[in-house]
Amino acid sequence: MMFSVLAFVVKRLLNNGVLVLSTAFGLLVTVTLVTAVPLYSEGLSAHLLKLELARPDTKITPQRASVLPATVSRSPSNAATCSSRTASAATGEPAGCPERPQI
Repeated sequence: MMFSVLAFVVKRLLNNGVLVLSTAFGLLVTVTLVTAVPLYSEGLSAHLLKLELARPDTKITPQRASVLPATVSRSPSNAATCSSRTASAATGEPAGCPERPQI
């Protein structure tokens, strides 16, 4: 029984070879397009992200730039004298020393 069904399928495939080849080719093209579109989209998105990250943004102030002026104003000699002084009663900071920036 199984042999007769298989023989029937092979006979039909050989008789309609052009139809089978065109169907297989169409299926190949369809699968290629369906898988290529997400791959292309992902690659293009990654490329655009790299370009965007490589471009400098002048509107954003770097975080270190906002802390830098407060820390540069203290010289090593000023820090040594500040640590040797006594703390003022009101603030708890050494008298005459600038306050430490809050981070």
